Amino acid sequence: MSPRAAARGRRGCPTFSDRRERAVLGRVEDLADETSDATSDIVSQVEATRADAQSAIEGIDGIVGIITDLDGYQRAISDDVEERRNATRG
Repeated sequence: MSPRAAARGRRGCPTFSDRRERAVLGRVEDLADETSDATSDIVSQVEATRADAQSAIEGIDGIVGIITDLDGYQRAISDDVEERRNATRG
């Protein structure tokens, strides 16, 4: 350290190293804020994706229910047709 820098340090004047440290700390704070914002954005996107996935699951469950109902109707019709066929042959 130069005598001039040492004298400034004794008088409480910021040295180049102090300014650089403050600049680095300021940048670290900025990055921490950006990271926090990005994390919040990611959490929001994940929550939205989960909600969309839940809606899709509910829709698929509804479709499965309809297919199950149709299968039951088809079986009932098939059974009725078979009974009538047997009755007319009989």
